[in-house]
Amino acid sequence: MAEALVASTINAAASINRSATHGSLEVGKQADMLLLRAGQWEQLIYEMVDPPIAHVIKRGEAYPAL
Repeated sequence: MAEALVASTINAAASINRSATHGSLEVGKQADMLLLRAGQWEQLIYEMVDPPIAHVIKRGEAYPAL
């Protein structure tokens, strides 16, 4: 799980030369993320038909899932 998280956050931002503004939660960065409804990360694979997205956060602004 740790490797998947790093690959989809910090390393993904670095691969497109955006690590100064994206890829981790730090003051001054974009704060784009999804908040998921899942008790454990292992449950996410079973939620593909009805994605467990609770909120979308874009540039620090929270939006409810549709």
